[in-house]
Amino acid sequence: MLVVGVWVLIWEHGGGVNVWLRSGCVNMNAIKLHCLRPLCRQLSTSSGVFSYKSAISLENIYPKSSLSLTTPTEVPVDLNCPNFSGFIPVDKLHITYSRSSGPGGQNVDKVNTKVDLRFHVASAEWLSQDIRERILEQHKTKMTKEGFLVIRSDKTRLQQLNLADALERLRTLIRAVAEPPKEVSPESEEKLRKRNVSSKAVPAKDVTNPVSLSHFVAVLDSM
Repeated sequence: MLVVGVWVLIWEHGGGVNVWLRSGCVNMNAIKLHCLRPLCRQLSTSSGVFSYKSAISLENIYPKSSLSLTTPTEVPVDLNCPNFSGFIPVDKLHITYSRSSGPGGQNVDKVNTKVDLRFHVASAEWLSQDIRERILEQHKTKMTKEGFLVIRSDKTRLQQLNLADALERLRTLIRAVAEPPKEVSPESEEKLRKRNVSSKAVPAKDVTNPVSLSHFVAVLDSM
């Protein structure tokens, strides 16, 4: 950029003041380079690498927080389920994406929105041994031959929403398994026993038979 103007130079010499006037063009780019280079060199040598951080940056607002989504500094504790906090380490899961089937327009054929989430139950150290044994016992239909628990989701046409749905389903499954078995009261056990006896005494197809009905009444009277 060129600027046309008048140069004015004032200096002191021999007890007097001399003034020099000259008109001409000034190359502003040359002036900027000449002035900024020493300043940048001084900043780089004095403080290494100069960087600017705003007063409202995340590090200043949340000094103890972490921007990592998979490695929290402190794992939360769920008071309702002390055996499982609800935290699932995503880096310990095998997550793959594929094209979803069903209606949905051209998005179904082009975008991998279906989520396949699985992990090896026996080696999942982020779960207690008791929870792992219960998963292996109660969810055999969701297990592969290699011992992986599989959860799939194609509920929506968005990949991230399906991933969130799969994680929530896994979290719900683990919480249900982590709950201690409920104690059955003696009254409930007696009702269950009578129900089993009555179901064995009278088959459903013979309910209208008078002989079966009389036998059923006799069984109930003997209880």
